[in-house]
Amino acid sequence: EWDYTDCQCQESGMNATDCLRTSKLSGCGSENVAVMHGDEYGPTFSVENLLTRQDQEILHENETNYWLASSDKTAMFILNLGYKQTFDQIRLINTHNSGLRNRATKEFRVFVSQKGTEPWTMVIYSGSLEDSRQQEDPLPLQTFNLSEKATAQFIKFELKSWWGLGGGLQYFDIQRDSHSCKCSKEVNITKDNNQAKWDRDILLYYGLENFHQNHRQYADSRDDKQINGDRLNSDGDPDIPFSDCEDPHNNDNSSGEILPIVPCGSIANSLFNDTVKLFFKRDNSEEWKPVSLLNTGIAMAFDKKRFNNPVEDDQLKTELEGKIAKPRDWTKHLWELDEDQPSNNGLENEDLIVWMRVAPLANFRKLWRRVDHEDKSHAELRDGLLTSYLYKLEIEYNYDVSSFKGRKKVIIARDNEFGAKNKAMGWIAISAAIFFFSFGFLFSALTRLDQ
Repeated sequence: EWDYTDCQCQESGMNATDCLRTSKLSGCGSENVAVMHGDEYGPTFSVENLLTRQDQEILHENETNYWLASSDKTAMFILNLGYKQTFDQIRLINTHNSGLRNRATKEFRVFVSQKGTEPWTMVIYSGSLEDSRQQEDPLPLQTFNLSEKATAQFIKFELKSWWGLGGGLQYFDIQRDSHSCKCSKEVNITKDNNQAKWDRDILLYYGLENFHQNHRQYADSRDDKQINGDRLNSDGDPDIPFSDCEDPHNNDNSSGEILPIVPCGSIANSLFNDTVKLFFKRDNSEEWKPVSLLNTGIAMAFDKKRFNNPVEDDQLKTELEGKIAKPRDWTKHLWELDEDQPSNNGLENEDLIVWMRVAPLANFRKLWRRVDHEDKSHAELRDGLLTSYLYKLEIEYNYDVSSFKGRKKVIIARDNEFGAKNKAMGWIAISAAIFFFSFGFLFSALTRLDQ
């Protein structure tokens, strides 16, 4: 069992919770960005101002919050991102020089480098911004897609042309890879175990603490007809869900059309989305090898019957794109939950099905993955996990527990005839036995007194 709530991100060394909170706006590690070089109109209009995003430009005698280049001159600045990062977008806000409204960037280029020196690789050849001098605050955030993902530590911005007296920017950043925080830990399966191996079948669980899935309003926030694939309109397309799904239950796309969220409700919206990997090696002289993990066979057969896609499994994107919206806190669309296995995609995804079965207690765990003992790439694990080997867990940290002051952990367990080890169920059984024994004794005593 490993509580990884406060683990450190491998890439940045940051606390994972802090890293995740930072990434809500611009990506993990933006506070590590430093200015290596910058052409400036003056020290008041420094490049450092670009690292902070604000709704309104400020222009006082000794205080501003945006960057300006010298009048009628090209300019450039170089940022150190703190460590190598992967990104596919540039995000920026133009300037209009506060109330003066006489400066704005028109054309620019962007380069990346591994060392901050030559060679530089151009990732945006000809970026162009509209004239923002007459726009009102807050000026719009604009994004520019790269032709392909870039991995670099240094980024250079070149100002090529401008509107008015010169160029500048109010804000500049990159859109980092959404999976930028990974935590890992070597695990010892020989502790309190003198056996040569853990017999198959090996299961991985995730555990959450202080998460009240049993709250009635939360538990009722779903549409059973929708998740069964039957909530359709007269055209056979997904319809607006049942009112038990907590508002907002629909969303606007770019055209302004009202789209139903599928799946709707608070349970689906809060879907657990950390990912786990398991590695092993015989000894320290070897490289880590991945253990194949199965994301099917983790949901109860009864539950799986109640979750059905409204269209054929292999036609989810073709038939549903533009007709439904994803839950507001999801980073993926419904048809992207498992693109490699159509039968485990969409509403029939077993991770979703497991999560939708609400837990009776605030501290719970749910089945996450099964070790694939039949995978020939690690035939030595066919009969179980050998205790003489070394093992490592790696987590992609996406799920925020700080909002409900919770904690999360990963558990490795062995399955058996009575199910995997579960302390909570043991305590429930003991408590129930004590309860029934006590009342049985009480009623027996009362009966004798009556006689």
